[in-house]
Amino acid sequence: MKQITLLVFTLFSISCFSQDLPRETSAISTNEVPQNVRDSQELNFPNSYVREWHVDRGLTATDSVPERYMSKFSFDGGTSNQFATYLPNGMLFFHSKFLQDDEIPSNILMKTRAEYDKFEIQHADFITLYNPKRQLYKVKLRDQTRIQNAYYTVDAISIPKKNLPEELLVFKY
Repeated sequence: MKQITLLVFTLFSISCFSQDLPRETSAISTNEVPQNVRDSQELNFPNSYVREWHVDRGLTATDSVPERYMSKFSFDGGTSNQFATYLPNGMLFFHSKFLQDDEIPSNILMKTRAEYDKFEIQHADFITLYNPKRQLYKVKLRDQTRIQNAYYTVDAISIPKKNLPEELLVFKY
């Protein structure tokens, strides 16, 4: 009887709160991306090759208006991926460049190793936020059982998670 009650309660809870769960982004074709977003991509990253476009229609399942468009792209046929996020009006919101551990600047590496000596550095993302323009590094760290992110300014000053720009928290980057 306890198991049946628990099952019914769980199903009821899931159905009540499912509309408030974050939505996944979905892949879209280039034709579905507004022209002003595509123009902004070409203006900000000329000669880039867009591999994929994604759209995030909102923060919850009930949102239908596009919240943001995301491009995954590279330059000169390279395999190093970069990501850009645009608002529906074409404004570049943020840009992220994936960095292997051997591409991370030495000051960021030294600071990370000093603060997280028991962790292994997996990779980093160099993130540029626009309006106002700010740049930071997000370093992905791994312990045997834990994964953690560390954030730094370009000058290798640690940024506590509570002081991260709102944009990163809202879009869960």
